[in-house]
This record gives sequence, structure tokens and C-alpha cells, in this order.
Amino acid sequence: MAPKDATEQERQTPQAPVGRLQSLVGSLRALPSWAKANRRRAAMAGVACLLSIVGMTFGLSAIASHDGDEEEITLDMALAALDSGSYARASEMAKKLAEREGLPIKERRGAAFVRGAAAAYEAENAWSQGQAKLYLAAAEHLKDARDRGFPKEREAEGLYLLGKSLYLSNRIPAARLALVEALGVNKERAAEIHGLLADAYMYDVRPNYEKALAENALYLAGRGLSAEQRQQGLLQQAQILLRVEKIPECIATLNKIPRDAPNRAAAIVLQGQVLMHEAETLIDRPDASAEEQAQGNKKYAEAMKTLRRVQGRDTLSTQATRKAMYLIGICHLRLGEDGAALARFAYTAKRYAESPEGAAASFQEGELWRQSGQNEKAIAGYRRCLRAIKDPKDYTSPWITLDELRDRTQAAHWEYLKTNNFEAGLELAKLCYPLFESPSEMFDMMATTHMLWGEALLKQAAAEPREQAEIIASEGRMQWRRAGYIYSRLAEIEIALRSYPDRLWASADAYFRGHNFRAAARVIEEYLKDQTRRRHPQALVLLGESAMALGDADKALENFLECIEFHPRDIASFRARILASQAYIEKGDTDQARKLLEDNLESSELSWESTEWRDSLFAMGELLYMERKWDDAFLRLRDAVRRYGDDPQALIARYQMAECLRQGAKEAHDRRGSDNPGIGRVISPKQIHEQFDDALTEYQTLRDLLTQRQDTIELTPREILILKNCYFSTGSIEFTLGRYDAAINTYGIITSRYQNSPDVLEAYVQIANAYQRLNKSEDSRITLKKARVVLGLIKPEAPFTETTSYTKEEWEQRLDWRIGM
Repeated sequence: MAPKDATEQERQTPQAPVGRLQSLVGSLRALPSWAKANRRRAAMAGVACLLSIVGMTFGLSAIASHDGDEEEITLDMALAALDSGSYARASEMAKKLAEREGLPIKERRGAAFVRGAAAAYEAENAWSQGQAKLYLAAAEHLKDARDRGFPKEREAEGLYLLGKSLYLSNRIPAARLALVEALGVNKERAAEIHGLLADAYMYDVRPNYEKALAENALYLAGRGLSAEQRQQGLLQQAQILLRVEKIPECIATLNKIPRDAPNRAAAIVLQGQVLMHEAETLIDRPDASAEEQAQGNKKYAEAMKTLRRVQGRDTLSTQATRKAMYLIGICHLRLGEDGAALARFAYTAKRYAESPEGAAASFQEGELWRQSGQNEKAIAGYRRCLRAIKDPKDYTSPWITLDELRDRTQAAHWEYLKTNNFEAGLELAKLCYPLFESPSEMFDMMATTHMLWGEALLKQAAAEPREQAEIIASEGRMQWRRAGYIYSRLAEIEIALRSYPDRLWASADAYFRGHNFRAAARVIEEYLKDQTRRRHPQALVLLGESAMALGDADKALENFLECIEFHPRDIASFRARILASQAYIEKGDTDQARKLLEDNLESSELSWESTEWRDSLFAMGELLYMERKWDDAFLRLRDAVRRYGDDPQALIARYQMAECLRQGAKEAHDRRGSDNPGIGRVISPKQIHEQFDDALTEYQTLRDLLTQRQDTIELTPREILILKNCYFSTGSIEFTLGRYDAAINTYGIITSRYQNSPDVLEAYVQIANAYQRLNKSEDSRITLKKARVVLGLIKPEAPFTETTSYTKEEWEQRLDWRIGM
């Protein structure tokens, strides 16, 4: 066999590992863990290996390889394992102790301490990706140990480890309390604790830089600091000074850090940040000159050059490198180099996904992709960032504060809504939960998205062709119903809060707009049970409207009349009168309907500019029109059109005005030719003629209006019907006045525009009648034959009896009889 070399011989002597262990431990004592966790990580891995050898050499293997029963494990054994660096074994022993029934209180609290301390020490030696989870576990066990009472001789160590673990697991407010308490019992680690407190105040969700500087000063004033510890304290001081924008002091502090200092890479990052701050100061002013803009851009370029130097120096840790990479991306962004910025952020987010830089880079990615219209990629970026936030109370980042993250995310959401990117807006809203301490704000964002989505779809439907309009409108109403559901769930969550009635109201309103009238009624009834009187009149009106939509006029009247009786001066009561009049009309009680509308129109509390007075006037004109009170109806309708000509209701009112003139003149004309002309108002032939002419003028005005509108948008079904009726009524008046050529021309337009509608047959018959009056019998017969051909082309399922007085078979018989005459 070959002789063993010196290295192999050294490994087999007990003195070698001991000496090596002493050397490693001595080199670590000078480095506080808050500043040197990464450097200690590699060394402690070697310590753990050496400890196992030392344990075997000096009889400690009884602890490291103890395989006895649970009864044989004691707290002293677990503590010994902890002190020897066998953290996994110590934690396992403590776990078994804690599970033992009847364990004394002293040993139970000691077991909690061991588990927490072991996790904390393991975290120091772990790679960065697993540290946060280990520190979080350590904090939970140490909190339990503190609540039970630390072992007397371990209180200082326990409080220190608790504060440190809370801080490094991002539970900063709780960490500060523990660290302050640790100062009182832990004089040996006072400087290190002051350093941790300075970081805790600097990186809090609500930073307190004044206290951070004070704690940093106490750290630097500590006795016995090594050169590296002092350099780390100076770096921390410079970071705080940059945050409070004391740039000259920050630069002066950085200059105190030697070029060969171990934390030089972090200092270079800070130098780059100083240059970036100077650039922002030059560029971000509204009145910045072109020269200042150029100087600022030059500063950004210099900052990138500085930050690129980090990669060659950051050999012990990746923290400085990842910070530099993120900041270079920000420089590109500020320079308007979006492509370069995006590439840098994408690399940082992928390479350092679990770090604050990775999360911030993901958010910047999302912003850039959104601005370029790549919504799917944008949402992916936002998702990676926001999912990294576990609890808003524990959030900390040197790059984007929680308030800034929340504001920018909400701004991005609003931009999506303003540009009608509702699907992306909804996805982003669903990701926002980690930004808020309560889910309510996220649900509000989702509900707002659904409501605006629904509103946009309904608006779009109004301008679409009829076959598409109802499909789109149905989708729009579904979005409103989804908003109603979200608000109803929010109400359940907030049932004990003051916001509860508002949530119910929002839910009922959204359900109503979504045409889920049963759900709207159910929610509004729940709303009315609440003791608050706010919106009570409006709630009664909404409940009544829901009942009307469901066809229950009696239930609707019950709610409308309750509103009128108990809230007579509330604005809702005036709307209740209009709606109640409609319910009375459905029940056939037009007298009660008229009285309610008159109450509104005669009320001293309504001005003619109010919506309620306007709607009452239109409704009164329509009611009188329905009652065939042509003169009174015409006056009301004319008044409404003159006052509110641009209102959508004016179109129907114009048609009804023309009909009032035509029907009134026709009745007067018929009375003059009847055997009993005394019934009704008797007017002269000249007056009848003038009234017919006035009706023709109204029809022509309305026809021109609808024809012009048809050139830009498709008419609604009701507008199409009104336009057709204008032609028929015009032809009827012209025929009555003996203007047969004009009547033939008007009815001819009808036959060309509405060939597939059954009522076109009436136009053919009227043309034939006009030819007969002109003694053109052959033309009359030809017209009727054309009608017979058209009848054969009209589909059997066409609505003959809805638009004419005859079925298809009756039309065939009628036309055949007329042709054979």
C-alpha cells in the first residue's frame, strides 16, 4: 500500500480538527451575523463537519448519534447538541421532548427554545433561498419559548435570536419590540442589536430614518468593533443618508470605506444609486432645461458604468450583483431604453426570483409589457411580484414601498379599465389581495371591473346590428350580475361593520342593472331590515321596480305608495309617483295614474329642469295619448318636445304628436260625414285640412330625422317601426285629402322598403284604391296582382295577424276577389 500523505495523517489525529475548529471560530467572532451572514454561511458548513469529527474523537458522539428511547432524552442533552452545532439533532431531540406527555413546564419551554435557536442558527448557514423560511420557523418557536419563559440562563440569547429571526423573516414591527427588549439583557451583543434596529427602522413599511440614524450611531459608537464591522456600519449610515437625500453626507461617508474593504461591492452599488439620484434631480423638474436633461442622461450612463463594476468584486455574495443588475435596468428605463430595460429586468427576475430585486424586476416587467399592449406577459410579471408578498404587514423592499406598489398597481388596473381591457383588469384585480390587509379592497376592484365592463358592453350593444345587439347586451347584464354577487359576498364578510348597508345597496343596484330582479329584491329586502334610514326611500323604489319587472304590479304599488306616504318630501317619492302611475296603467286605473303625474307637475318642490318633472311631463303626454284625448295629449307632448328636444323620449313624443294631429283631424273629418256630427268637437273643413297638413309636417320632420340617423347607426326595432308608421300615416293623410298621386308615391316607397313584411300588402291595396279614384282601373288591377305575387313570397310563419287585420289565407281570398271584380 502507498504511504499516507501528510494531509491524510493530519485527518486522523485528534488535534488537527480541534485546531482547525478553533481557527474557524476565532475568525468568525469578529463578524456580526447581521452583517456577515453570507460569509459565515460557507465557514459554518465547515464547522459543522469538524464538529462531527470532534464529537467522535472526544466522546460527543453519544449526543450526535443518540438512538435511545424518548425517556432517555433530556433538555440538557438537547442543549448540548445545540451548543455543539448539531442543530438538526438538537431540533429533533427538542421535538420529541415537546411531544412527551407530562413534560415539566421548565423542560417544555426549554424545548421550544432549542427548536427556535436551532432553526435560527441553521438559517445563518443556509443559502439565501431557504433562509427566510428557516428564520420564520425560528421566530415561531422562539415566540412560543418567550411566552412560556426562556430558560433563565438562555434569556439573552433567546431574545436576541427572536429579534433577529423576526427581522430576517420580514416581520419588522415585531422584530423591533424584541430587539429593544434584548438590549436590556444582552450587553455583549448591544452593537449588533443596534445595527439590526437601524436596518429595521430603515426597511420598515413606514420607514423612520431619524431613528435608523440614531441606532446606527449607537452601533458605530460601540466598543471593540473590528475594521470590517465599522465598514459595515458606515455602509449602513450611507444608505440611510441617501434615503433622506443628504447626498454630500452620504458621499463623505462612502469615502471613509477603504477600496479593499470586504463590503466594497455594496459600497459601489450605493455610489451608483447616488449618481442615479443626482440624475433624477436634474431631469425630473418640470422646468428642466435641455442642458440639464443631457447632464442627467450622462449621470445615468455613469451610474450604469459604476454598477457594472460590481460583478468583478462581488465574490462572497450575490446581493450586490443582483442589486446592481436591477438598478442598471432602472437606468435604462429612465433613459427611455425600454427594450434594454426589459431584458435586464427579465434576467434579474429569472435569476434572482426569490429576492426583493427579483420581485421588483418582475413588477417593472409587468409595467413595460402593459405599456406595450402585451397584456398576457404584463399580468405574468405582476403575478410574480405580487405572489411574493405573503403578508402586507411583513412586506419590505428597498426598491418599491408597499404604498408605491399599491398605488402603481391600482393605477395600472385603472388604465386597463379606461382602455376597455377588462379581462386584463380583472386578472390584475384578483392578484391584488397581498397588497391589502383586508380582502375588501380587492373585491371592490373586481366589482368595479365587472360594472364598467357591463356598462361598456351595453353601450356597444346599442350601436350594433340587431342580431348582435342582444347577445352583447346579455353579456353586459351578466357582468353587472357578477358585480352584484361580489358585493353580496362582501356584505356577508362585513356584516358587523358600518359598511354593511352600503355593500347591500351596491349589490341590489348591480343585480337590478343585470336584470336579476329576484336577487335585487332579496338583497334590498335585507337592506330594509337594517336600522339605518339612509336610502330608505330609494330602497322602496328599487324594490317596487324589481316587483314591476317580475310582473307583480300590486307588490310594486305597495312599495311605491309606502315611499310616497312616508317620505313625501324625498326626491325618491317623485320618481315613485311616475312608476306608480305606470303600475296603475297596467291595472287599467288611468285616473289614479293621471292624478299621481299631476301631483308631480304641480309640485312647488320640483323645477322643470329636474329629471322627475321632465319624465312626468312625457308620461302625462303619453297617458293622454293612450286615452285618445288628442288635443290635451298634443299640448303636453309639444311642451315636452320644446323643452327637452334632445332627450331620447322626444322621438316617441314627436311621433305621438303627429298621431294626435292625424287622429284628431280624422275623427273630425269622419264626424262631418256621419249622421250624428254633433258628437265631439266640430271643426270646419279648412281647420281639418290645416290639421292634416300640420300632421304631415310632423311626420316629414320625424322621417327626415330617422333617415339621417339611419345613415350613421342602425335604428332600433322601435325606431324602425316608427319610421314605417310615418310612411303609412303620411300615405293615409294624402289619400284622405284626395292627393292620390302623392299617396301612390308614398305607398310605393313602402312597397320597395318593406317587401318581406305582411303589412306591405296594405300599401298595395291603398295604391290600388288610389288608382281607382283616379279612374285607372287597369293600373289598380295590375297593382293587386303584384300584391298577390308578393303574398306568395312572404313566409307562412310571418306575423300576419300582428301587423295586419287578416291571416295569409284571408289575404289570398281578399286579393283574388278584388282582382276578379
